[in-house]
Amino acid sequence: MMKNCLLWATLLSLLVGAGWACKRPEEKKIQSIFRFNSPDGVTSLDPIHAETEANVHVVAQFYNALFEYDENLKLQPCLADSAIISPDGCSYTIYLKKGVFFHDNPVFPKGHGREMKATDVVYSFKRVLDTKGGSAGAWVFQDRVMRTPEGNISDTCFVAADEYIVRIHLQSPFVPFLQLLSMPFTYIVPEEAVNFYGKDFKKHPVGTGAFVFDEWLEYNYLRMRKNPYYFKYDERGKRMPYLDAVELSFISDEKEEFTAFEQGKIDFISSLSTDFINKILNKDGTINNLYAESYKVEKVPIINTEYIGIQMGRNNYMDNPNHPLLDVRIRQALNYAIDRREIVEELRRNVGQPATSGLIPPILSKEKQFVKGYEYNAKKVYELLAEAGYPEGKGLPELTFYTIPSAHYLAEYLQAKFRQFGIQIKIEENSAATHIAILNNGDAKIFRLRWLGDYPDAENYLTLFHSASLAPGPNKTMYENPQFDSLYTIACAEKNDSLRHELYRQMEQMVINDAPVIPIYYDESLQLSQQRVTGLLRGGAYNLKLEKIGVITEK
Repeated sequence: MMKNCLLWATLLSLLVGAGWACKRPEEKKIQSIFRFNSPDGVTSLDPIHAETEANVHVVAQFYNALFEYDENLKLQPCLADSAIISPDGCSYTIYLKKGVFFHDNPVFPKGHGREMKATDVVYSFKRVLDTKGGSAGAWVFQDRVMRTPEGNISDTCFVAADEYIVRIHLQSPFVPFLQLLSMPFTYIVPEEAVNFYGKDFKKHPVGTGAFVFDEWLEYNYLRMRKNPYYFKYDERGKRMPYLDAVELSFISDEKEEFTAFEQGKIDFISSLSTDFINKILNKDGTINNLYAESYKVEKVPIINTEYIGIQMGRNNYMDNPNHPLLDVRIRQALNYAIDRREIVEELRRNVGQPATSGLIPPILSKEKQFVKGYEYNAKKVYELLAEAGYPEGKGLPELTFYTIPSAHYLAEYLQAKFRQFGIQIKIEENSAATHIAILNNGDAKIFRLRWLGDYPDAENYLTLFHSASLAPGPNKTMYENPQFDSLYTIACAEKNDSLRHELYRQMEQMVINDAPVIPIYYDESLQLSQQRVTGLLRGGAYNLKLEKIGVITEK
């Protein structure tokens, strides 16, 4: 018997040396992989840089927040177990789930991920407030958490009261506060990882999420693999995620991206341009039979509004303090010059709804029918231009319209439409990251942007006009209105839903009248996926969480 054992041991060592031995279980061949594309590219895997849609989609796979939204837009605990709000609405006690572990990583002793604790939440939230550290999400907390008598943010606004208990103190009541704790900026990170990787932390995510970082070759691909210790289980008691791996490509050319999808190299695409919407949908908006038979095709309402922003910060008009765009009549004329129904029906084949009732998507507001927006009205355009001293656009300087390549169709439409009224614009396209940097610097006087809601409350759209949220926060138009700010403060403290929504309506109407934005359409996502893909989430929150997605593999 001993001789046979020695013989097998010798044979096994030879096989291993030749590379023929069976692989260890954790190294077995990947069985299920989900592939999708990010045409705008990813600039960071750090949650505090999650200000672009592409970054948000990726960091959501590596990290978790205290709360999250389900597909029915209902707030649910995630890393939190429960929360208690004080009677005055200024203090929150949050109880954390036990047994949630960070990913295995060299930053931890022996490489084993440790349990997430309250101190990690406090560290992560204070890091969000640190603009010197590059945080793009400081606006989420800075005007809301407790301050010292001198006006500085208090060191005790976030407190670890116990290993699993966090206390948060606000300066004044803010009813949607728990919703803020679902935002990607607030994902929980371990301090060891940030210290270990330093500036390279944005390339080495270490979270509690469904997937673990594998490899990122910038401008080429990003790969992540299953987190075998993920804390979530499905309704049947099966541990998620279902996938073994996820691979993200960065094909910027839309034709190349679509070809890759048709060849089965990509499993899912969305946010398609007009050219491809026209291929997939008939003129009446129904799905072309060829695509309906070959793929899964769905139009999904999402909490997103496509809009044009107009720079309102007077400091950005030092070269021309009397610039026409600072005249509300010119801004209103631009609003009346656009036929939103034409854009949706002709250019997008009924993907979305014309934004004729303000900026907030109808899915979020019960008061939309009472907000008076803009419809196409050529007569009003000419009247307002003449009143402002520019009859038929004569004397108006040429405007540079800033956008990104995927929205080129909209830029061309605006250029042609405005030209009919003597308004000349030239188009400047930049990558998504460069575009945001230009807006944060206040260097664009008129620009295309979209607001994909961070959470399903109308307040999230109104923060785009709050003076405390000026760029690099979400207020890219630099709109400032003391009356708006006053109503915003009152609304955020109002516990009665009906009264709060009436204040929201007044605030939105105020913004629409001042016209720092030109709402274009309330968006829908035209989603294409391969037949083998299962479990894609449906609902208004366009948040690409892949933990429940499966891929049927051939046997």
